[in-house]
Amino acid sequence: IALASKVYNYRADILDNKNRTVFRNNNLPDIYFGLHYFKKNQRAFEFYKWLELIVKNFNVFYEKFTPNSTQKFCSMDVNAAIATLIMNAEDEFTNNILNFIHMKPNSQNWDTSPASWQSSTFVDFNDDCQLKIGNFLQSGVFHYTEDSFMANNILRKIEEYCV
Repeated sequence: IALASKVYNYRADILDNKNRTVFRNNNLPDIYFGLHYFKKNQRAFEFYKWLELIVKNFNVFYEKFTPNSTQKFCSMDVNAAIATLIMNAEDEFTNNILNFIHMKPNSQNWDTSPASWQSSTFVDFNDDCQLKIGNFLQSGVFHYTEDSFMANNILRKIEEYCV
């Protein structure tokens, strides 16, 4: 199992967990479940069984594992962090192999956090299938967070030039 734990903003700065109060206040592993992989084996089976149990009973697990800042909704990031703690597997699962660019507006180190990152910075997707955000060339997995990003012009270019 590999869980993303090193995430970047579009400028390639490593994100800290300052906006992830549940993680910070409860000393949870800083896991981003949106990108992970596993090899089908007994250890992965155990992890996903724990994850299933936590999802189905998240209020009970959150009360025990996040007493210093408990959120009211079920989060796969928090659930995966709890399962990792239960299995005593933080070093095993978070080996920094997986990473991605996270475009959540409050993760960009801007003075204010806009509702949409697209309204706050330059976006260019050229005919060579290169993506630039704020004049920073992007590479790797790009978690754009806003459905409208893949609107007509970018999706059309991908279909025409990048396939």
